[in-house]
Amino acid sequence: METLSKIANLQKALDPTATLPQASAWWELCNSIAVDIELDDRATTYERESIQRMKAGVSFAIAAIREGHPHIELGPARRALTGLQASIERRTTHGGPLRT
Repeated sequence: METLSKIANLQKALDPTATLPQASAWWELCNSIAVDIELDDRATTYERESIQRMKAGVSFAIAAIREGHPHIELGPARRALTGLQASIERRTTHGGPLRT
């Protein structure tokens, strides 16, 4: 699965009503996206920083779910994913896959 597809899947999966097992799947997708970016020599500093923001946002959301908070803040993770997606699309040919 290409990185842009993984980003789209994570964006769709982020749901404030998610259960802990569903939220745990978010973390797996985060790590998969992070590895793709870390292994991509063309990844920009912005993309690498976006990975850190994405992981922090998802981590805080998972912690809130685990602790039973009534409001799960997904905005930081969503903003990081949106910026990451836009950056990758700009630097790849017509938004194509990062690796061939």
